[in-house]
Parts: sequence; structure tokens; C-alpha cells
Amino acid sequence: MAHRSALRHIAFLLVLAFARAVNASPCAPPPGFQDGPHPVIAVPEDLVSHTEVIDISRPFSVVSDAMNKPLEKTISKSDSLPGVSGDYMLTQGEFGSPGSRHIVCLTDGTNTEEEALEHEDLATSSHFRYIVWNYTTPKAKPIAYGVGEFRTVQLDAGHTRITWTYSFKLKSVSFRVSLAPLADGFSASVF
Repeated sequence: MAHRSALRHIAFLLVLAFARAVNASPCAPPPGFQDGPHPVIAVPEDLVSHTEVIDISRPFSVVSDAMNKPLEKTISKSDSLPGVSGDYMLTQGEFGSPGSRHIVCLTDGTNTEEEALEHEDLATSSHFRYIVWNYTTPKAKPIAYGVGEFRTVQLDAGHTRITWTYSFKLKSVSFRVSLAPLADGFSASVF
């Protein structure tokens, strides 16, 4: 059960990249921060992954607008998870275009780094893929990095499907063995 809670905490960190608007709250790189390229992404077989699918009875444009809000309005603090206190851009412009990178600061004083890998917005679909690494929270100790991908597609005039796949590269094979079966039963509550 403790591993399930840890997996939920890590999945929460991946969701942080989903909001595309820049948060104006104060945030700065942690002491000693060294920016560099994101980790090389392993082949899917070497990652612990899970996919969530949700169908929403709203048009694509309404769903898309609702998802485009500041980080602090996307991720709220709970009893077990910190909220977002701000972000700090490491590249020019806003976060979301491929190659854009920022630090996300959390209300418990920890942070993570993330980079947008792919981003496409069309009239009836969108695709956003990102990587998260340099976690400073102890809850992410077994995680080397995470990769997330959102695909949002209009099914018909009044229905939209969001498919979110999140994957983790674990630092140890023992974590992979103990966490991998939990991904099958994980139910994201962030949507």
C-alpha cells in the first residue's frame, strides 16, 4: 500500500507539466542548481508506465480551454501532496513549446525540472509530451525521471477523450519489481 501512495505522489509530479500558462508566483532555482539537457529517454520496455483515459461530455474547445490555466489552479495542495507555488522559466517564452524548460516550485519547498518534448494543437485534437527530472522531493527518491503524454481528441461535437500516459524510469531494478504491478491498479484522481 505504501508503494501505491508513492506512485500517486510521483504521478502528481508529472501532472505539473500539463498546465501551459506561466505562474507569476515567486520561484527560483534551488541552491547549486546546474541546468543541463534532460536525461536520455529509455525504450518503453525499460519504463514503468500507466495510461488513464477519460471521456468528457463537452466539446473539445471547452475541454481545451478548461485545461489551459495556471499551475496553481491545476494542482491544489492536499493533506498528502504539496501544491504549486510557482515556476521559473529556464528558456525564453512560455512553457509548452518543444524545448521550453522550467523549474516548478512546490509549496513544501521542493521542486522539479521539466521540458516540453512535443506540442501540437489542432482544431479537434491536441498532443503534449514532456519529461520531468531533477526531483528534490524525498517522495520521488526511486525515480530517475518521468515522461508524460497527453492526447486530447474530439470524439464528436459534444464529447472529448483525454488519454494520459505517464512513465517512470526507476533508479533501481528492485523498485521496478515492487512498483510495476501497482501501475495496473492505479486510478488517477487529478482530473
